[in-house]
Amino acid sequence: MKVVIFHHYSLSYGGGGEKIINSIVTELMKRGHRVEVHSFPIRKGCNSEIINHISYYHEGLLHMVDADIVYIMYAPLLVKLLLGMESPKIAGIHSFLPCMPFAHEPIKRAVFILRHGVLATAMKLLWNIYGYKELTYNFDAIHIPNLSNPLKISCKKIYCIPNWVDTNIFKPRKNKRQLFTVAFIGRHIWQKGWDIYKRIAHFLRRKFDDMRFISVGGSGNEKYIESIGYISSDKKLSEIYSSSHVVVYPSRADIFGLTIIESLACGTPILTSLLPSHATFVPSYFLCQTLSDYVRKILKLYNKWKNDRLCYEEISEKCRKIAMKFDKSIIFPKFEKMLLEVASEGGSLKCS
Repeated sequence: MKVVIFHHYSLSYGGGGEKIINSIVTELMKRGHRVEVHSFPIRKGCNSEIINHISYYHEGLLHMVDADIVYIMYAPLLVKLLLGMESPKIAGIHSFLPCMPFAHEPIKRAVFILRHGVLATAMKLLWNIYGYKELTYNFDAIHIPNLSNPLKISCKKIYCIPNWVDTNIFKPRKNKRQLFTVAFIGRHIWQKGWDIYKRIAHFLRRKFDDMRFISVGGSGNEKYIESIGYISSDKKLSEIYSSSHVVVYPSRADIFGLTIIESLACGTPILTSLLPSHATFVPSYFLCQTLSDYVRKILKLYNKWKNDRLCYEEISEKCRKIAMKFDKSIIFPKFEKMLLEVASEGGSLKCS
């Protein structure tokens, strides 16, 4: 089967979406499928490793697409820019924009524009105008990378298949550091809750000399926080997860949260935001609504590590067990089956 994956961002951007595409391509090629990746030259970055790993990658403004199935990382009106495409199409909803109440904390319009910028605001406006109509009539199926479906489309085949993790790579690799370590994994931006993590670090570090705060995914100096920078190697990243005692991931917008299952797979507890998209698979004791929730739960883990090591290790084992449910050997065959079904049948539910 020939599969084309289309992304609205350059793969050199090197974010979570690009990481997912790399995994899709790798697994499909292992199973004997031919795969092409196309993208627009938007948000070009300096991460060339993903691009070098893909045998056929085309980045440009014009794209001629012919395949047994086309998987599109959905953005409004993107499908109209693809030429000569009669192939069955799946819309992959990897953005929070089509699922705001499900995948984004409550936010006022002015704050949204300020925090997310002009491009995201324009995409949100286009979604409000065209989104549901486009998904209904221009795609054969829809993929939600979560366990729950937040879209109210009744006449279209919708697959709820979460993202997966390779638990042979993301696993406990190193012993915990001597100093209790609180890690942040992600871009240093408001959407990922970087400002919340900084406040937590500044508050706790002034009170506890035996706490260490590290961040991966950004640069620059920040008092009390050691910045490791961007890491492209999953093995090195898993070592950081493994050697940390807790990961803080206060993301304000997520359709799923790959960081969550990566941390859990490494046996490291992760504290994250109380988004409905997170609550579908994250235990309630790892969910936080306020800054004090994060501080209180960090201190609870800190005390267990210091005074009840066996209890902390039991929590670590439970984390690993949760992540095993999302192992790629379990989840990816469902994704592949979706591609095969839509390629052979097209949209099983047609809207009139």
